[in-house]
Amino acid sequence: MLKLKFNILFCVLFLALLNLTLGYSLYGISHPVDLVSVNPQDASITQIGSIISHESLGDNLGSLDNKNKIYYFLGTNLTDSKIDLVGLNLDPNQGEIGSIRYEVRTPFITASYIGIGEICSVDPNTGDVIVMGRDPKYNYQHNLIRVTPQTGKLQELAQFKFIDFGSDSHVYANGIEWIQFAVKQDNQTASKLVAFDTYSGSQVYEIDDKYFLSGLNYDQATNSIYGLGLKPPNYYTRVVVKFNPNNQLFTELLELPHQFLLMAPMTTYNPKDQILYYYLNSGKITDPLYLVEISLKYNKIINSPLGCKNINECIMDLHYSSE
Repeated sequence: MLKLKFNILFCVLFLALLNLTLGYSLYGISHPVDLVSVNPQDASITQIGSIISHESLGDNLGSLDNKNKIYYFLGTNLTDSKIDLVGLNLDPNQGEIGSIRYEVRTPFITASYIGIGEICSVDPNTGDVIVMGRDPKYNYQHNLIRVTPQTGKLQELAQFKFIDFGSDSHVYANGIEWIQFAVKQDNQTASKLVAFDTYSGSQVYEIDDKYFLSGLNYDQATNSIYGLGLKPPNYYTRVVVKFNPNNQLFTELLELPHQFLLMAPMTTYNPKDQILYYYLNSGKITDPLYLVEISLKYNKIINSPLGCKNINECIMDLHYSSE
C-alpha cells in the first residue's frame, strides 16, 4: 500500500515537473466568459480568472499577446449588443489574473450568430490587435481595423464584402492577415484565402482554396501556415495541410480518417515542439470532442484526450503560451 502511494505521488510530481520543463501552457476562454488553463496531457480545464459577466464570446475570437501577457478577444457586450475588444491580464505584476486590462469599443455589429464574420489577431511586433467585423457605416461590409489597446485608437484599413463561413479562419503572418472566406463561383460556394497588408490595408493575395481550410496556424520558424482541410475530390476525409504564403503552394501532410468535425475552428500551435491542437470528433454533432494533438515532427497524432462530451460544454477559444 505504501509502495502504491509512493508510485502515485511520483507520477504526480513527474507530470508537474514535465510541464515545468516543457515550459508551456494552453489558455482558453469558457462560457460564460472566464479565463481558463488547459492541461494538454488530459485536456482538463482549470479556472484562473473571474467571470466577465457583461461579455459573450463566439468561437475562435481570441488572440494571445505573449510578450505583454494579454489575452484578447472580441466580445459581444450584453448590455447593449455592441462589440468590444477585451484584453484579459495574464501578468501577476499588472493585477489580478483574468481581470480586464483593456476594453475598447469597436464599430462592429452582431451578426445572426455571435462572432460570425469577425476576427482578432495580435500583431506581435507592435502589440496592436487586428480585428474585423461587419460595420453598419459601410453598409454592413467587413471592416478591417488596427486597434492600439493602450490608447483606444482605431485605424481603419480596408472594407470589403465576402460571404462568411460558419467561422472565419485567419492567421497573422509577417504583417499580412490571411483570412478564409466563401465566394459564389459557378453557382457553387467556393473557398478563398484572402491576404491583406495590416499596415496599408491593401489586398495582396486572393487564392483559390480547394481544401476549404479551417483552423489556420502560423509557424514563424518555417514561415508556413498549417490548417485542416477536406481532401478533394470527394471531401470526405480530414487532412492536415501546409500552405506556403510565399509561393501559395499547398502540401498534404497527414490524413485524419477518424476525426472529422472540428470545433469551429478551436485550435492552437506549439512552435517549440511543433504540435498542432484541434478539438475534433468523429463527425456527428452530438459526439464527444477530443483535444487532438498532432506532431508535425512525426506527422502523426500523439495524444487525443477527451475534451468535452458535447460542443455546448467545450471552451470557446484556445491559445498556446510560451512561459
